[in-house]
Amino acid sequence: MNSKSGNQNISNSVKQYIANYFSIPVETVKNDTIAEDIDGWDSMANAEIIMGLEEELQTELEVEDLLELDNVGCMIEKFQKLAK
Repeated sequence: MNSKSGNQNISNSVKQYIANYFSIPVETVKNDTIAEDIDGWDSMANAEIIMGLEEELQTELEVEDLLELDNVGCMIEKFQKLAK
């Protein structure tokens, strides 16, 4: 798998995971989506999403990485970097 398709797969996986978690259409999850955009996305939901994505993508974020995750796009970028 080349890097571009791998990055797209991670992007799709993150968006799909979030959509499934909140039972919303995946089309509504954009790179600039923030927690305040989705009902029920609080700190507990955020922790569960991060842990679920770590498991699904078979990687682990550092504690300091968590502070950088301002929106869905930041999550995608962080997981893409760790996948390399």
